[in-house]
Amino acid sequence: MSTVEIRYAAELRTGAALGGNDQGEEMVLEGYAARFNQPSKDLGGFRETIKPGAFRNALANKSDVRCLFNHDASKVLGRTQSGTLTLAEDENGLKFRCQLDPNNTEHRNLYSSVKRQDVSECSFAFTPDGPEGDYWDNVKDEGGNWFISRELRNVNLFDVSAVTHPAYAGTNVDARCEAVTPEIRGIMSKLIEKRTKTVETRDKSFQDMLNCLSKCLCDQFPCEPDENEYCSPYGMYWMCDTYDNYIIASKDGPGPSEYVKIPYVQNPDGDGYVFGTPTPVEKDWVPSERAKSVNGEMRAMNAAHMQAIADRHIAEAAAHKDAADAHSAAAADHTDHAQAHSEVADAAQTEADKMARCEATRGDCSVKGCRCQNQMIAARDMDDDYEDYEDFENDDEEQKNARRAARKSAELRDDDSSKVRTKMVGGKALPAGAFAVVGDPNDTSTWKLPIHDKAHADNAAARLNQTDDIDKEAADKKIKAAQKKFGESPDDARAFKEQMELRFRLSMLATEIQ
Repeated sequence: MSTVEIRYAAELRTGAALGGNDQGEEMVLEGYAARFNQPSKDLGGFRETIKPGAFRNALANKSDVRCLFNHDASKVLGRTQSGTLTLAEDENGLKFRCQLDPNNTEHRNLYSSVKRQDVSECSFAFTPDGPEGDYWDNVKDEGGNWFISRELRNVNLFDVSAVTHPAYAGTNVDARCEAVTPEIRGIMSKLIEKRTKTVETRDKSFQDMLNCLSKCLCDQFPCEPDENEYCSPYGMYWMCDTYDNYIIASKDGPGPSEYVKIPYVQNPDGDGYVFGTPTPVEKDWVPSERAKSVNGEMRAMNAAHMQAIADRHIAEAAAHKDAADAHSAAAADHTDHAQAHSEVADAAQTEADKMARCEATRGDCSVKGCRCQNQMIAARDMDDDYEDYEDFENDDEEQKNARRAARKSAELRDDDSSKVRTKMVGGKALPAGAFAVVGDPNDTSTWKLPIHDKAHADNAAARLNQTDDIDKEAADKKIKAAQKKFGESPDDARAFKEQMELRFRLSMLATEIQ
């Protein structure tokens, strides 16, 4: 997918229609988001022109275009779909008219800024519509200098926008570079390469012609030995300048000397050239304008070629630096993640070690602090405070004494044959009798609503109606017995229960409101 590009124009003003707000002035922004046939400044290695009809398809397809402020999607001023933004092409460019909302504070503030000309620029965001959406070429300007030209012929239009800081005003290098997307950078590289090959081919062809002329001149006018019997390997004449059908040559080699004009034609068989009779040049010879222009153009092309190479390497160096910075940031992020995963792994390993020692697979785990919550402990190790948890409904002294006697006899044993299954609550190992709900005596995960002290009994009373899939009547009897055991009257229990239910409802209401 093509990268969305943005182009700027200084064509924003308030509307002149009447009959809108209290002052009789309608809140309208209008202007040209784009101008046709106006070459841009340097956009980072290329110049751009918008051709008439570039927006025709986008308007015909009724694209849903928005009017924004500073291209911020959260600051919508108008929209074509709602009719608050209208777009049209004329002979000058892309016109727009946006109806602002007088009840919107941001709209009023922007309207005031545009009216005062504090904000006077606008722009549009686009992508070329397919391969034929734009046209690139190598072009020469009036001074004979090469540059890359781009014509926008058919674009996808995304938004028009009022802007506070146009990116391409003046010579802001950073802003111009923003226009050179990865796609554009690739196109420019190919054009520069093509231009270089064309120039090299032309220069090679011209140099081949000069070499052939020089050889034919030497063959037709060989050197005549001087008094020292010296003979120049270049023949009698030194070629100084070339024209379409004659050359200027010096008889005695380079430097001040007698200059002659020698006409030439191409050999009829196409191999080499045939020279006519040399005639003296009447005035001192000077390099022709053609020779100067050729040499100057060759130097300019070489300089432009080297500059293009330098620009390309600078751009690639910047891209690699950005990539290096991104990789450095990613490396730091990965290091943090690695540390976090290492800490989680250590914690998981600790839990794994504990679970490896867990004896719950046999229904009897004695590992202290094990998370299986399914521990069996010797009856003699039970705290005296827990001896009466097994039956709160028959909480009379006779039964208490019987249980105590049974425990006393168990305490006299030296082995662990008499054990009680427990579940950890608040660091205490509680038997089944310490819970208002016991689904399966051998599965502590079914034990719910602990009632081993006053606070837990009160909490169980408050949570009873919130607990599903239990025998609430039986659980309620156990809870009331526990509350009686810990010296709380039924009225106190009822008040506490009502208070906890009220808190629960208030918390649920607050959650729904949020």
